[in-house]
Amino acid sequence: MTASSAEQLRKEGNELFKCGDYEGALTAYTQALDLGATPQDRAVLHRNRAACHLKLEEYEKAETEASKAVLTLETGVPSPTSV
Repeated sequence: MTASSAEQLRKEGNELFKCGDYEGALTAYTQALDLGATPQDRAVLHRNRAACHLKLEEYEKAETEASKAVLTLETGVPSPTSV
């Protein structure tokens, strides 16, 4: 898979999120993370996953994802995608 595939999955996730399909968006963002990306892109995907968890009222998972976003930017090291 290529970076453009990850970008396409991110865009798909964004559309699903806008439609209120937070589970679907979460799946798309997770798939994009699995394809590998720059630390900045990974941070955005973790932030997007945090937003999905907030909408699903999964607050601990949202906090975990937000922390991963910050750590990924601070260290430049990809973090695990599992929650």
